[in-house]
Amino acid sequence: MSLRPAASAGAAAAGGRLLVLVLAGCGTPSPRQGPPGRAAPADTAPPSDTAPAPDTAPAPDTADTAADTGAVDPPPPAPYNGCRTPTGLRAPATFAAPQDIAALPFTDTATTAGAPAGAVDAYDCAPATGEAGPERWYRFTLAEAREVRVEVADGPGVDLDVHLLQGPVIDGALARGCLARDDRRIVRTLAAGTYWVAVDTYSTASGEDFPGDFTLGVEGWVDGAWEDIPLDPGLTWSHFQQAGADATRIDLLRIDPTRVALRPAFDAGCAPVPALAAAADARVGVNASFYTSSCVPRSFLRIDGETRATPDLGSRQRVALWDEGASPTYRWLDAGADDTSATHGIGSYPALVQGGVADVDPLGDSDFFRGRHPRTAFGSFADGTVGWVVVDGRSSTARGIALPAFAELLVGRGMVEALNLDGGGSSTLFIAGCSVTGVVNFPSDGGGDGHDGARSVADAVVGRVPSP
Repeated sequence: MSLRPAASAGAAAAGGRLLVLVLAGCGTPSPRQGPPGRAAPADTAPPSDTAPAPDTAPAPDTADTAADTGAVDPPPPAPYNGCRTPTGLRAPATFAAPQDIAALPFTDTATTAGAPAGAVDAYDCAPATGEAGPERWYRFTLAEAREVRVEVADGPGVDLDVHLLQGPVIDGALARGCLARDDRRIVRTLAAGTYWVAVDTYSTASGEDFPGDFTLGVEGWVDGAWEDIPLDPGLTWSHFQQAGADATRIDLLRIDPTRVALRPAFDAGCAPVPALAAAADARVGVNASFYTSSCVPRSFLRIDGETRATPDLGSRQRVALWDEGASPTYRWLDAGADDTSATHGIGSYPALVQGGVADVDPLGDSDFFRGRHPRTAFGSFADGTVGWVVVDGRSSTARGIALPAFAELLVGRGMVEALNLDGGGSSTLFIAGCSVTGVVNFPSDGGGDGHDGARSVADAVVGRVPSP
């Protein structure tokens, strides 16, 4: 949250795009000594981009060595990553000991309050902007060129900036090597190499600064390639994006229902998918039914053995029915009809894939069927795993997809059954901890250029990962 009166000269992000994000946090302004008089070594080089080997003692002079016994040292724990390894090792996140980002996407929920006094008062990409408050440092290495997005979200009373650097050097209290700075988001296409991220606390000319809690998100994607991101056991997230005239963004979550408890989530009033997932203590969620303006589902909905809604779209619906721990089965259900054969169920319109064949049923000629829009699908693979797919649209970063092409896409990814769920501004895929909001697609209600803007919907399907 920006607390400054106006942007200073030179403070605009170099090459980045700005979109203000606000994430509830805590922290209040606190006074501190201003920039003058900061003691810092001149021309300080960064720590090596290769982690040093740990100090080791000489091997004991005995015959009972690891080589003799066949013992194998366990692999070292992975560094912390709120998306992929939330139990990993945390570093101090200082300039001398940055938090290494071993894999993207990466998130961290942390604070600058109470951090060691900042080593940096300003950055050479925005030298007129005061950053004398405490900071947190992160480091990552790209093996190939990627579009990288770095976002920070803070809360009331907190004012933090994010900086992207390469080969940083602290010269007095000025950080050199800064590529871009913004108070919320930086988007850059970066070549292979090692980069640094600093989340720093804005400071006024009078020496007042505003430290506090934040969530940092760093993601990087290769243009035109599918990438798989293993999450918890039974959960794999796949992402595809392509820039240009046929701009595309697709997110697919593959779920093993024997390891992840799937259920519909419903509230008497509309709520965003992240809120519906949080209420169910779920790691993942996706939007589900079409609904009325008063948040009444218009598609079949069955939760815990109770039918909450029957088909109300004027025609039959393809429905998915399942018991906890089992794969869904699919069948047709007439308008107004019920099916009590399973614990949970959802329905929608039209069907997209049946028996491994792309088959949009029914298929009309209106824009709903043939136009390019954001879309959401629920379906299954031949091995019984479940797939949720969201295609973004209505923006410069994603044009959307027509239903026949959507069906072909799903078959191409290996799905053998699929239903078209509510799309447009409702299309939302949520994975807790994998972006600054938990929403991993770009909802069109938020402008289609970031992870904010999740629409309130009548219901969702959510997945809860059992505690280890």
